[in-house]
Amino acid sequence: MLLILLSLALPQCMLGAGVSNPGGNGNNVQRPGYGFYLPYEENPQHFAEQLLRDLTDINEPIFIKMRNYETSTPYRCHYAQKVGQLYDGSFWYNLNIRAPTRAGYQYMTFPNIAIPLRTGQHLYPNALWYRFTPAHPAALRKILTINRRLGCAVLVEQLRDGRRGCQLVQTSSTVDYKVPPQCQRAYDENCKGNSVTLYDTSCKASQAYFPQHGTKV
Repeated sequence: MLLILLSLALPQCMLGAGVSNPGGNGNNVQRPGYGFYLPYEENPQHFAEQLLRDLTDINEPIFIKMRNYETSTPYRCHYAQKVGQLYDGSFWYNLNIRAPTRAGYQYMTFPNIAIPLRTGQHLYPNALWYRFTPAHPAALRKILTINRRLGCAVLVEQLRDGRRGCQLVQTSSTVDYKVPPQCQRAYDENCKGNSVTLYDTSCKASQAYFPQHGTKV
């Protein structure tokens, strides 16, 4: 089987859009041109709930419970499992989905490199640059809010049509319970449009069927 290891490089054009190298000093942070409006994920009042380390320190599976884009997808059981951190500070995750087939299900795993970044006026990394599958373009996903103790987070990205795309995620140990108010409120107030629920209770049992070394394409 072919191991899909997607080593991503940050395009230079991103540097002018408010993204900075996490290894640089705070004076190099680009100031985004939001005018008088600061979105929730770039408002300094919320920076304490947007620390990337609270996400990347999680070692158990992280499931997407719901999202407000690509709502017609037939795929379910989207989850990420951290493999480890690489020498350059990036992270290796296995990203997994379950696809329906005539014979039942196909279980697909996509090894992926996620690059930590700072955006706007953040002093510490608050975002990851990665692609979900080879069919998806790489995207910058910022933490809208995260509560590591309660096992939930909301990630936000700018979709190609200009809308805000959000994923509400929960850890394997919390996903069968109600979404904590902090994450549910942030999602409801900042992530408009219809949503699709991608998790159900069969997803945990499905974990045993996912490939350990990536999916052949």
